[in-house]
Amino acid sequence: MDGRALNIQSFESMMKTFDGRHHRPSEAMQEGLRSLQDTLTKMVLGKAESSYYLSSLDPGVGKSTAIIKWIDTYLQCREIYGKHGIIICFDRLDEINRFVDECKIPYDTFAVKVSNSDQLGRDLNNMGLGTESVNDALVLFTTKQQIMLKCKGKGFKGTAAFHYQGGPRRVRIWDESLIVGRELTLDRFELLGLTQEVSKTNPSIALKIEDIASQLKGCNNGEVFHMPDMGMTLNDIMCSLPWASKEKRDVAEILGMFLGRAITVRTDHRGHVAVDCGEAIPEDFAPCLVTDASGRVRETYNLQHHYRGDLIRLRPDAAKEYSNLTISVWRKGSGKSAYEKNGHKVYAEEIVKVIDSRPNEEFLVVRHLEHDDLETDIKKQVSVPDRVKFIHWGRHTATNDFSHIPNIIISSPLNYRLADYEATGRASATLKTTDGALTNEQLNQMRLGENAHHLLQAVCRGLVRRSEGAGCPPAKVWLIASPSTKIESNLPTVFPHCKMELWNTSPDALKGVRLRAFELIKNKFVDSNVHCKVLVPAHKVRKLLGLPQSNFKRDILKNNNFNDILGLHNIFIERISNRYYFVSDNFDYGAQVSL
Repeated sequence: MDGRALNIQSFESMMKTFDGRHHRPSEAMQEGLRSLQDTLTKMVLGKAESSYYLSSLDPGVGKSTAIIKWIDTYLQCREIYGKHGIIICFDRLDEINRFVDECKIPYDTFAVKVSNSDQLGRDLNNMGLGTESVNDALVLFTTKQQIMLKCKGKGFKGTAAFHYQGGPRRVRIWDESLIVGRELTLDRFELLGLTQEVSKTNPSIALKIEDIASQLKGCNNGEVFHMPDMGMTLNDIMCSLPWASKEKRDVAEILGMFLGRAITVRTDHRGHVAVDCGEAIPEDFAPCLVTDASGRVRETYNLQHHYRGDLIRLRPDAAKEYSNLTISVWRKGSGKSAYEKNGHKVYAEEIVKVIDSRPNEEFLVVRHLEHDDLETDIKKQVSVPDRVKFIHWGRHTATNDFSHIPNIIISSPLNYRLADYEATGRASATLKTTDGALTNEQLNQMRLGENAHHLLQAVCRGLVRRSEGAGCPPAKVWLIASPSTKIESNLPTVFPHCKMELWNTSPDALKGVRLRAFELIKNKFVDSNVHCKVLVPAHKVRKLLGLPQSNFKRDILKNNNFNDILGLHNIFIERISNRYYFVSDNFDYGAQVSL
């Protein structure tokens, strides 16, 4: 049995659904979706390699629909292909709720297994056959956290809680981001925070923790530190007293995991952090399909492939063509320290200008969780508050609630400490300190990749996520980011063929004589029909502007902001035969165009 009929039927069902939605992915995207369904068929037939199969098609292309239609087709002919069980793992409970609703599969073929800690979890566990009948449910929905907790020490195949009819499920799907290992970081100040709690009942342990914190403070950035074992085990640490909060308990657990082993120390202006990685996803969880739209921009998967060799990229990845997306950049620091320094009102005023400039359109503002004041100020100042929706980082993935909104404002990119990037990189590769070091280039690519991942996910909460052939509908993004983050220079990679410009209401936008010069030069290139490299003599621009030579050189030719804006429009300043010219980089060398 080769599964061709299953592939053909599920693909046809998917395309019929797309037709009903007037959604027509490009041929390359269709091939990517076909490859996804073919992987699921290989798994159900037991013919897939023991690897993670990454589908990195962009948001809105149809990965979820492809999976749903494959499951629906498989359920209809499971007697032919065998009942082998399916498990789908999500980050959050609301994602399970949405997916179950979209699947519309018979109640007697599925179950949900999640934590019972809140009402949503209890409601989910009662769906389908119920959590008590997981073994009889052909399709099981769960969270990634459940996999990591319940399979610890037993592996996936040895964890009966996820079995179907007494055996491990063959078809395994990991929705969105995959990090195969566990990121472990231990801040020195978090460590010191434990001593206050421990000193009352175990003063000797408190002194040992203080000593470790003192030794960490003496380490240089990137140094390997051999953590003392304190004469204790992880179990000793966890049982030393009833920890007052989950946060303290988590810190104590990581300390216990670090005892007696080599770890890496990373330092920054906030202090010293111990870094390493641990086990998370059981080693026998592969084969598994991973559907991460950020897969083409993240370094995590490159590291997994390089160090572990168990990642297979499904081809083609068929990135969207974002020529209908315009991104305006305000080149201003917008991290937590910048907001503290400048105050949120500076940012709120500029954001309100943008929103009020499009009085009949909706906006989605992405902010940091702690920037409540920014949201409050925007709502107070904007002319029609109901047109503006808000989400914060951490809730910027896997929701379609805002997919009709054409305008996205990123008030501040999501950045982490160097220690966090190193921990994520090590966890992706399961590269412990004793296994070697990550290079500076790898860490730099980690930072760029994670920034790109979060930006792609946040922007694609809006109208951009919808597909029109190989592209997206017309949409606009406003981004506040310092040039030092390199986020702006990475935008063409994240959003291929997007249009870029400066945020035209920001203090950094062109004004006065520079604005006149820019419009004059840009219009000359737009109006020219010469199919060669266009050279606009700088001295003629100067005469039209009526500027003295010294002022023209200072305010135009040597002004970095002016040069940057020209560069965004593929126009550059060149010196040829001792004269300056404005040059269009879209053409081959040829004629000179006069003003």
